[in-house]
Amino acid sequence: MKIGQFVVYRSYYNSQNHICKLASTELITEDDTHTYYLTYTGCDLELGYYIKEDNKFIKLSEAFEKNLITFDEINSLEILYKQEKQSD
Repeated sequence: MKIGQFVVYRSYYNSQNHICKLASTELITEDDTHTYYLTYTGCDLELGYYIKEDNKFIKLSEAFEKNLITFDEINSLEILYKQEKQSD
């Protein structure tokens, strides 16, 4: 399994008018038909970490069951995220 270190940020507004930054590592692994990314949303902490399987987000528990990633690999990643409040 290959784990990427590059982080991509995308900004959007949530329902409380916070600017949210979605941070995702570039690549976890890929096979003949799928590409997998590890993604974290910086505004909704309840969502936590997800694996992005192509364009579909799946929970880490499911990713562990599918052997897409291990606990050690999650712990070794340094995922950066930032939450900013929109200024008036």
